[in-house]
Amino acid sequence: MSKQYNLKMKAGVHYRLRLRWYNANGTPKVLTNVDAKMTLKSSYASPVELITLTLNNGIYITPAEGLIEIVITDEQTKSISKPRDTMGVYDLKVTMSDGFTDRLIGGTWKMTPAVTD
Repeated sequence: MSKQYNLKMKAGVHYRLRLRWYNANGTPKVLTNVDAKMTLKSSYASPVELITLTLNNGIYITPAEGLIEIVITDEQTKSISKPRDTMGVYDLKVTMSDGFTDRLIGGTWKMTPAVTD
């Protein structure tokens, strides 16, 4: 089950989000041999992926700590920027080593345009 988390980003600068995934007993979930993908779109129905992150390409995992770090580069945030605020939807899908998949987080994203290049 995914948690709702809305992203607020600024065009032309890096965006970083660190998540820690815990087991029901409060210990970090071991994330050995997992795969992950995150996609930003303008709407759920859109076939166009504005930004796609994958394991070791924008998504970095520290397995023993249950840590997932998401990094969207300055070039990526600039690429979907408009002269006004831009908005859309996203989610992060994690596939465990046994094939179990979960949408860990999802929600809306908002990009604020830059004044300075």
